[in-house]
Amino acid sequence: MEAFAYIRDHFIKSKTVTIENDDIVCVGLNGEEIKRFPKHIPTAFHSKTSKKPYDLLAIVTCFKYATLPFGEYVTKCRAEKAGMVSTVDKKELIAFLKGDIDTSAQIHSLETDAIPPEKSPQIQPKETGSPSKRQKTEPEGDTDRETLISAKIDDQKSAIDPQNVSDKVMQRIFAKERTFRNRTNMLNAPSKARKSATKQKLRLIFARTPIIVVPAGYSDLFTMYNVKDFLQDGVYVPIHQKKDQGLRKDQAFTIVKEYNGEEFKFKVVDSVNRFRDKEWSCVVGVLVSGQTWQFKGWKWAFPLQVFKRVCGIHIHRQGSQLSDEIKKWDVKILMIHPDKRHLDKVAAKEFWRYLFEHLKLRLQ
Repeated sequence: MEAFAYIRDHFIKSKTVTIENDDIVCVGLNGEEIKRFPKHIPTAFHSKTSKKPYDLLAIVTCFKYATLPFGEYVTKCRAEKAGMVSTVDKKELIAFLKGDIDTSAQIHSLETDAIPPEKSPQIQPKETGSPSKRQKTEPEGDTDRETLISAKIDDQKSAIDPQNVSDKVMQRIFAKERTFRNRTNMLNAPSKARKSATKQKLRLIFARTPIIVVPAGYSDLFTMYNVKDFLQDGVYVPIHQKKDQGLRKDQAFTIVKEYNGEEFKFKVVDSVNRFRDKEWSCVVGVLVSGQTWQFKGWKWAFPLQVFKRVCGIHIHRQGSQLSDEIKKWDVKILMIHPDKRHLDKVAAKEFWRYLFEHLKLRLQ
C-alpha cells in the first residue's frame, strides 16, 4: 500500500505515529511497531500552487499539529525539520486524513499515468523491388509473428534503462526523479559547516549545566525516585518498587547524554524554590505532570508562557486518560506500556531526540 494511503488509514483508526531518525513508524494500539516508511518519501498529495508532492514527514507533521495556530505550527516544523503544508492546502489535507472526504483533486499518482504513452515506431519492411519480393520479406505464419512481438517487447524493456533511454516520456520521468532527489538532498542533508556551527552553539548552552525539572507529586508516573533509570537506561521502574527497596529520593543528580558523537551533561531537579535568574536561564526542559500546580513558584506565571521558553514533555501510561490541561498545552506526549518494558527505551529515546531538537531551535 502506498505510504500516504497507509498513514491515512492509520490516523482514521486513531493509532499513533512516531518519528525515529529517518523513518516514520506506525505504532499499534498496544505500542508495537506495525510499519515504517522513509520520512522524506514523496506522497500522492500535491500542492495547489507548486504542483509538487509533499513528503510524508510534512503530511504527518501537519496532521500532528493541525490545531495549533500557524505561527506555532511553523515553529514545530522548524524544530522537526519538516516541510510546511501551506494554508491553502491544509484544510483539504486534514479533511482527507480524518476521513471526512474520500478523495481530493490534489491527490494523483506519482507515476505519469496522465501522460499518454507515445507510440513506438512500427517496424516496416523496406519497400524495394517488385511486389512479389516485398511479399516474401513479410513475416509469414505464427512463428514469425511471435518473433516480431518478442522483438518489440525487448525493445520496450531496453528503453526502461536510464542509460539507453530514447523514449521522450521516460526521459522526462528520469529527469524529474533526479531533480527531486537532488533538491531533497540539498534541503535536508546538513552540510559539515552547519553541523559544526550547531555543535558550537550547543556548547554555549552547555557552558553552564542545563536543568531538567521533574514532578514532585506522590501520584506522578515519574519523580526523582525513578526518573534517573528512565533517562539514563530507558527503563521504567514503578515508584512504589523503589520505595520498597528502601531507596531515598535524590535532591538533584546529573546525567550525561551522548548526541552527535559528543557528551552533554544535564542536571535534574524537582524543586525550583531557590532558583534565581541564573538558574532559570539554565532550565531547558520540564517533565510535565498535567497539573497546573506543578508550576507554582515558577518565574513565568502561566504554563503557556513556560512552554514558549522551555521544552515540555508529558509521559503517560497507555490506558490512562490524558488530562484536559495537557491537551491545551504545547507539550510533547510520549507513552509507555504497563507491561511491555521493551517500549520504555523507545519513549526514552524520543524524549532525548525531542529535547535536543528543541535546544537546536532555541539557538536559531
